[in-house]
Amino acid sequence: MKPFAREDLPRVIGGYDIAIDDHSYMPTDLVAQCPQLKHIVFLGTGPASYMNVARSTRAASRFTSSRLWRHRGGRHAIALMVAAARDVARMDREVRTGTWTPQEGLQLRGKTWA
Repeated sequence: MKPFAREDLPRVIGGYDIAIDDHSYMPTDLVAQCPQLKHIVFLGTGPASYMNVARSTRAASRFTSSRLWRHRGGRHAIALMVAAARDVARMDREVRTGTWTPQEGLQLRGKTWA
């Protein structure tokens, strides 16, 4: 996917209630152009690294920074959760022996991790 230009941010996140940001630009003036936006989740450092939080409270009512995501171990933990939910290790072993047995696995939709 081609990166978008800084000034295209309102077009990219406009119309959404929540934006998940992984090291993107979140300039205060551009976020203010997204009136529907209620929450921004920062997967790296906190919002102060990307915007003026005091001026942005009108544009987005809540900011979150995921401490777990900041470290390689955090990304690994998320990958392991998905692998466990979908039973990836068992499926890998079966495929390597020439067997494919599709199974449903745990659906992650609606789940919360804390």
